[in-house]
Amino acid sequence: MERINTYRAGPNESGHFGIFGGRYVAETLMPLVLELEKAYTKAKADPAFASEFEYYLRQYVGRPNPLYFAERLTRHCGGAKIYPSDGCGTILKIDDFAHVTLITGASEIGQGSDDILAAVVAAVLGVTTYDIRVYSGDTDLGPVDLGSFSSRVTLMAGNSAIQAAERAKAMLAEAVADKLQVPKERLRFADNAVFDTAAPEKRVTFQEAVCLGETRFGTIGTVWSSPQTNMPAPTKGGR
Repeated sequence: MERINTYRAGPNESGHFGIFGGRYVAETLMPLVLELEKAYTKAKADPAFASEFEYYLRQYVGRPNPLYFAERLTRHCGGAKIYPSDGCGTILKIDDFAHVTLITGASEIGQGSDDILAAVVAAVLGVTTYDIRVYSGDTDLGPVDLGSFSSRVTLMAGNSAIQAAERAKAMLAEAVADKLQVPKERLRFADNAVFDTAAPEKRVTFQEAVCLGETRFGTIGTVWSSPQTNMPAPTKGGR
């Protein structure tokens, strides 16, 4: 005997399970719900909507995340606001256990700069923030930095960390490209692995990539100093 009301038989195109189901909202809201449904059905077929939706799934949803461009906030604030600074240095090292050590002169004073630096380096190398160790605020150990003031740390220390990570990534990419026999331009670093975008089955783990890099170059260590040049937006403030 067929059961007309069962969760296993639906829902149908109207959202009902048998003779029950549907939208449980106030009657006065139904015109708005139907209008929303119509707009969403139209948007789902729009390639621009699908592209933006995929962008936010990739850049915003879930943890840990890469940094993303806060477009509306930037527009609300009238564009980027960057304060002058004389630069920041970064020392980056990767050991054969795939632990990434980042040494910076930027001081963590509660503004979250250590987390930011870990996030940008993780995004470049395709690992998680749990794989990054940040050492900051030690003037004996760390490179030059003139201090955490204004809103300079993310820009100056962040770009310095990114460039140091990019240098290390280039070394690893060269070694992995030789191993996999693929152009290094096709390699992608993501999910703690390095793989060929044209043939994703050709891959090595990030730790294997580090070992390949060490075999070819020795210790994977890079440095970068980020002076105040080629600013991407007008500066504010002064000294």
